[in-house]
Amino acid sequence: PWMVIGLSDHTEPDENMIIPSLAVALGAKVIEKHYTLDRTMTGSGHFFSVDPDNLKDMVNNIRLTEITLGSKELVVDKVEMAARENARRSIVADQSISKGTIITSRMLGMKRPADGLPGNMIDKVIGRAAIDDIGQDQIITLDLLD
Repeated sequence: PWMVIGLSDHTEPDENMIIPSLAVALGAKVIEKHYTLDRTMTGSGHFFSVDPDNLKDMVNNIRLTEITLGSKELVVDKVEMAARENARRSIVADQSISKGTIITSRMLGMKRPADGLPGNMIDKVIGRAAIDDIGQDQIITLDLLD
């Protein structure tokens, strides 16, 4: 948005302090919450104010929300990279392909691991001839093709 959005929270604190976190998830950059040392004190505002424990929970939940939302930049962390590498697949021969055979899409499949060509390179494989015999389930690489 073209302006800073915030929340002036006058709700009674719940056990999860969820309202401020939801506001952050929706784009709030500023959270205003009344603070008290004792929520049972008399006077206006103490019952919907945060005490020191509520404040700690509220800040922790907001930080967790910020982490969960991530950043606008696409950054793959180490844990995600390992999972990504395990999930990715390579173009493989679904059948044995003899030297000189022109490769068609029916001869190919996708299997783990991702050590070879990714699926978005299949157009670089189809229509080319095998320069050597390619075994079934062998990962296809460009050096196997004319």
